[in-house]
Amino acid sequence: MTQQVDLRARHRLAPEQLRWTCDPSVFAFQTTAELKADEVIVGQDRAVRALGLGLTMNQPGYHIYVTGPVGTGRATYTRKQVQAVAATMPAPPDWCYVYNFQQPDQPVALSLPPGTGGAFRKEMAELVDELKDAIRKLLASETFETRRTELLQSFETRINEIWRELESKAAQLGFAIQRTPSGIATTPVGPSGEPISQEQFAALPEAQREEIARRGRELNEEVGEALRKVRAVEREAREALPGALLALMRDVGIPNGLTALGYGERDVPALVEGTLKQPRLLSGSPRAVGATEIAGILHDSLRCW
Repeated sequence: MTQQVDLRARHRLAPEQLRWTCDPSVFAFQTTAELKADEVIVGQDRAVRALGLGLTMNQPGYHIYVTGPVGTGRATYTRKQVQAVAATMPAPPDWCYVYNFQQPDQPVALSLPPGTGGAFRKEMAELVDELKDAIRKLLASETFETRRTELLQSFETRINEIWRELESKAAQLGFAIQRTPSGIATTPVGPSGEPISQEQFAALPEAQREEIARRGRELNEEVGEALRKVRAVEREAREALPGALLALMRDVGIPNGLTALGYGERDVPALVEGTLKQPRLLSGSPRAVGATEIAGILHDSLRCW
């Protein structure tokens, strides 16, 4: 029993030994307000060295991922170090992403001179608002409707003339023409103009049936030629309508291409250089695209007419 009491006495702690106390004399500051927490990160020497190394890698394809518990100052420290490195480098270009009408899931990246991205965004927003209002008024205008009607009527007249010529040729060969949703149907007709039924055709002499078949083959060639002409006129009509709209846009003063946004020939080299830095953008092209092709696209976009 006496031995147990001696052991307890030997290991007994005084009240002042039950808590840790800090000696203020070890610190080189009076209050923590004097400290700059974003200049150091405690207990992360390896991470600090890794971040320093990563910020010296001036090559594409390298990235830095920072993670850690909340409240350790990692984000503040990282931002501070990145800002310090960035301050020693030339101002980077502004990157603006615009809608890609050919591939909506791959926006087009534009590299613009430093400080001009915000102005470009503002001007584009204003341009879109102006175009919405101008196009709405344009399409609703009596002038556009008149031009559109006149243009479509001219092409419709040409197509009707092709059909009339085909019907005349069919009549000369002893056939009638029927236009159906599935195509052109040719039917042999008798002297009175009535269609010849299958039974009537089978009852004709063989020589007459062969003659009708020969004329039918000749007419089919005429039908094929007429269809080619109609398709050509329809294609011409599709191409002419945007041209008419473009002419009307010019007449009413709608902004003319990139020049309306303040960009000119002098900006093309910088825009080409910025585009070439986007491999994901260029990889979506169905054919090889280089500086020459990109410059050509930008040159063509400077003005719409």
